[in-house]
Amino acid sequence: MRAPRLLVIGIDGATLDLIGPWAREGKLPALRGLMGSGVTKPLRSTLPPVTPVAWSSFLTGADPGGHGIYSFFRLDHSSYRPLPVHAGHRRLPSFWQSLSQAGVAVGQFNTPFTYPVEPLNGFAVAGFDTPTFGRDAAYPDGALETALNGDHGYVHRPVPLAPRETYHERLRKQAMIQVRMCGRLLQRWPCDVFMVTFCATDHGAHRLWPLGATTEEVARVGGDVLEAYQVADEAIGEILERHADDGTTVLVVSDHGMGPAEGAVNMTRVLAEAGLLRVRPEAGRDDSIPLRLRAVRGVRRFFRDGAGRVLKPLALRLMPERAKAAVARTELSSIDWERTLAFPWGTYGQVQINREGEWAEGCVGPRDADAVARDVTQAFEELRDPASAGPVIDEVAPAEEIYAEERAPGSPDLLVIPHDYSYDIGPYLQSPEGPPVANSHTDGGEWIDVPAIHRLEGTLIASGPCADRISELESPRLEDIASVILRIAGVSSDGESVSTQPDGSPYTEEQARQVERHLEDLGYL
Repeated sequence: MRAPRLLVIGIDGATLDLIGPWAREGKLPALRGLMGSGVTKPLRSTLPPVTPVAWSSFLTGADPGGHGIYSFFRLDHSSYRPLPVHAGHRRLPSFWQSLSQAGVAVGQFNTPFTYPVEPLNGFAVAGFDTPTFGRDAAYPDGALETALNGDHGYVHRPVPLAPRETYHERLRKQAMIQVRMCGRLLQRWPCDVFMVTFCATDHGAHRLWPLGATTEEVARVGGDVLEAYQVADEAIGEILERHADDGTTVLVVSDHGMGPAEGAVNMTRVLAEAGLLRVRPEAGRDDSIPLRLRAVRGVRRFFRDGAGRVLKPLALRLMPERAKAAVARTELSSIDWERTLAFPWGTYGQVQINREGEWAEGCVGPRDADAVARDVTQAFEELRDPASAGPVIDEVAPAEEIYAEERAPGSPDLLVIPHDYSYDIGPYLQSPEGPPVANSHTDGGEWIDVPAIHRLEGTLIASGPCADRISELESPRLEDIASVILRIAGVSSDGESVSTQPDGSPYTEEQARQVERHLEDLGYL
C-alpha cells in the first residue's frame, strides 16, 4: 500500500496554548515529532469560530459570506425556527472536488460537516454530524462495510460522558477504531491526498475543563484535558506510522482553539432590557410560566452540578421528543415577534434585525434598520463583567464588514464578538430569568453551559517535503489552507471547478432530531 503524498490530520478544537507546553514536556510524542521537524503556527479561525462555519471555510477556501454556513443552524423566515445545517447547504465546492476533477486520488474520513458525503475520486466517510451512520454517510457504495469490517461498537457521534470513570477509555476506543477504519479504506482505495479528523481534543475539553481554570492552570496540571489530547496524539502516531513515509507531507490543522469560559452573555436578556426584543407578559413571570418550561429550568440548574454534567447526555436522550419539541415551541412563542426589533439566533453572537418583508412578523422598515443596528451595538458594548467590571464585548460588527461583499443568503445582520472570545454567548431562550452577563467564578456555573469555549486561534503544523508552503504564510487563516493543499497536490486553484455538492434539501424530522441530540451532548444547544 503506497503512502499518500499529502496527509492532512484534523484535530478539532486543539489549541497551541496546550499543545505547545505538553509537546515540549514529551506528553504528546507524535505532535512533538512533527513540530520538531517542521513548521508550527497559530491558525486564525472564522468569525464566529464555530465548527460548521470553520470547517466549511477550510474545505472551500472562502469565508462564511462565500460558502453560506453561518452557524449550526439556519432560520426559517416564516416560523423563526432554527433548522440544522449540513454540507449540502454550502454554496461552494470543496477542495476535494477540485482534486477529484483533476484526477487526484483522494480520501477523507470523519471531518465534521461533510454529510451528506460528496462523490469523489476515491472515498469519503462523514463526521459526527451524520444523523445515523448508514450507507449515505459514506462513498462509494461499500465504503462503510469496508471500513467497519467487523469492528463492532463503533460510535460516530460524540462519546457520552457518562459513566464518567470510563470516558477516556471509550474516547480511546473510538479513536483506535477510526485508525483501523482508515487503514482498511486506504488498503482498498489508495490515494494521493488523505485526511482524517480526530475530535477528542474538542469533545474532551468542552466536557472536562475545570470550571474557572485558566489555560495556564490546565497546561500545568494536565489532568482530564491532557488525557483527551493524549488520545488524539496516540491516534496521530498510529496514522503516521502506518500511512506516512519520507515522501509524505503532513499537515495538522485545527478549526479553532479552546479556552476557559469566563462567563456567559444572555443575548435575549440584553436585547429585552434594551427594549429591542419583547417577551410576552405571561412568559416573564414564574407564576405563569408553563410547567414544562419551569421544569426545564430546574433541570438546567441540576446540570450545573458535577453529577448533572455526567447525566446530561443521558437525560437529553431519554426526554420524549414531543416534550423537547414542546419546550422549543414554548421558548419561541414567548417572543412577541410583532414588537421585536432585533433577535439573537445560532451560536456565538448572531443578531438579526426583524425586517419587514424578510421575516413573517417583521416590523422594522428600511429607514429604521440602521438605527436599530446602532441600538443593538450600544446595548452590547455597554455590558460589563459583574465581577471584574471589565469589558465583555470587543465589537459588534455588521456582516458587510466581516464577510464577503456578495454574501450568501442567511447571514446575520450583526455579529457580537465577545472579549477575546472568552464569554459564551447565545440566545439562552430557556432562561429568561438569567442575568445579562454571568461570571464563571462568582456565579458557581449557574448559567454556564460549558466550562470551555472556542477561541479564534487554532493550530497549524506542517512537516515533510512541502512544509515550506506553510512557512510562506505570514499570518495563516483557516481559509488559506485549501489553496495550499491544492498547490501541494499540483492542482490549480483557479476557481473553474464545477460543484457536484449534494443538494441543500433539509434534514428529515428524524435526521434533524438525531443531529440536535449530537449537538446537545456537546453543550451547543
